[in-house]
Amino acid sequence: MEKKHRKKNNRSLGQHFLVDGNVVKKIIALSKIDGNEVVYEVGSGNGILTNELCKISKFVHSFEIDPYLYYNCKSGLPYGNLNLYNLDGFDNIIGVHFDVFFSSLPYSESRHAFSWLCQKDFKKGILLLQREFVEKLLSPPGDKNYRAISVISQYRFYIKELLDVPPSSFTPQPRVDSVLIEISPRCPPLSKKIIDDIQFLLSFKKKKISPFY
Repeated sequence: MEKKHRKKNNRSLGQHFLVDGNVVKKIIALSKIDGNEVVYEVGSGNGILTNELCKISKFVHSFEIDPYLYYNCKSGLPYGNLNLYNLDGFDNIIGVHFDVFFSSLPYSESRHAFSWLCQKDFKKGILLLQREFVEKLLSPPGDKNYRAISVISQYRFYIKELLDVPPSSFTPQPRVDSVLIEISPRCPPLSKKIIDDIQFLLSFKKKKISPFY
């Protein structure tokens, strides 16, 4: 058997690993993924969610940029319906079709991830995010948390909160609460130019843009 690599949690990558088995069961149940769907997971991490996704979906493409975590998952997840990649899942060169996007994202990657998702065609996304970022996603015009990502995401997706996840569910424990959300398309994918234009306009102080709907 391939020897497992050991490495301390990489704080620079914002790694807080989900370890609460009861929360994992709730996340999987709430995701409502069926055996005909292909899952695109960014951040295999310790493999606890990847393991469950392989049991319920048709196929899982799971990306882990950290080589130590990648090799641990490679040796510990012997599923025939799983492709593991030691790559950045947000690299647009990777042309993988998927039905469900699935990820537990650090705050530093959340905005980039949503900009990427707004350009993709898929059925739904299940994301575990920091509460502060979810508040930005759902903020109405005029709110202090209203950002370009609020405009883009609210136009592109229906966004629904599914589950509050406390810091005690992770190791090491983050200093913030997390929220599991579901996103589903409400319009066709946006072009990168539209996204860039909105981000540019909202970069000016005291400027406001209302949602398109």
